[in-house]
Amino acid sequence: SNAKQRCSRSESEPEARSAFELPEMWAVIRGRQGLPYEHSLQPSFESNVEQLVAFSCKPNPQELPVDAVTLAFERFTHPKLTKLINADELVHRQKALAMIDKLCCAPTEVAKFLEVGVVQALNKATSDSDGDVRVLASHVLLLVAREKAGRDHMLNAGTIIVLQRLLFDGEQQVRAHACQALAALCIETKMTEEVVETGTVAHLVERTKHENDEVMPHTLYALKMCLMHMQGLTAAIEVGAISAMASLLSSHSPAVREAACQNLFCLAVPMDGKSSCLDEGSVPGLFPRLVELLLEPYSHVQAEAAAALMAMSVSIPAKHKAVECNA
Repeated sequence: SNAKQRCSRSESEPEARSAFELPEMWAVIRGRQGLPYEHSLQPSFESNVEQLVAFSCKPNPQELPVDAVTLAFERFTHPKLTKLINADELVHRQKALAMIDKLCCAPTEVAKFLEVGVVQALNKATSDSDGDVRVLASHVLLLVAREKAGRDHMLNAGTIIVLQRLLFDGEQQVRAHACQALAALCIETKMTEEVVETGTVAHLVERTKHENDEVMPHTLYALKMCLMHMQGLTAAIEVGAISAMASLLSSHSPAVREAACQNLFCLAVPMDGKSSCLDEGSVPGLFPRLVELLLEPYSHVQAEAAAALMAMSVSIPAKHKAVECNA
């Protein structure tokens, strides 16, 4: 009789667990999703339909841990997230890009995303009508550009043209990310040649005429990275970069003045650049303005102005010009 009671108890225990533990489990899941949940003791097709109708996507109800998605999807994480970059639902696109942005802080994760074609998906996402999606997509491209394999994939996918387009985006953060990504691409000589050949220098010089003080240092740094290549120097001089840098010496931002002096130093390296700097017709008031910056209260601006004057004052006429300006 005792054995029969134990058998009957063991047979009823799974039913008891399924009756009580299952609702608790779904309550925890729904609670994690930020959704209300009431367990139905009599499941049916009608109740399931009502449950589906009541369900709605919420924009970021809770901050997920970094490893939540990777633990849930395991080896399918990277292809799933890459596919969602261009999903139909805006919430899905935003959440997928936000999670990719977190994961790509690790080079190993960047390599896994590259294998599933994340660069092509990001290129398409930069044309999204939502500003947040474009900001996230451009930042992920920046993270990818900092890796050697990422730069190769971006070159093959035509991302340089995409970044050029983002230089004129309406979102300030997107423009800053595009400038930083272009600068990261120019770390390698081969990539710098590709960036310059696609006409990036002309776009950067054009942006210096309209960019605000917050993004301008990033624009000037990207231009400086292009000037590290002789082809970039030649292209910059041809499109009037010296006069553009001269106009920025009167900027209210010390960071902009410093970056403009750095670029003038680079532009004065070739003889054509030295001649253009000395030509008052094309660049009026350049030497007097640089001499004024030697009295700048910011020491780093003083140093860059002195370096620019040093690069320009190689020839005898340039030395006379500097002396006339009380250098």
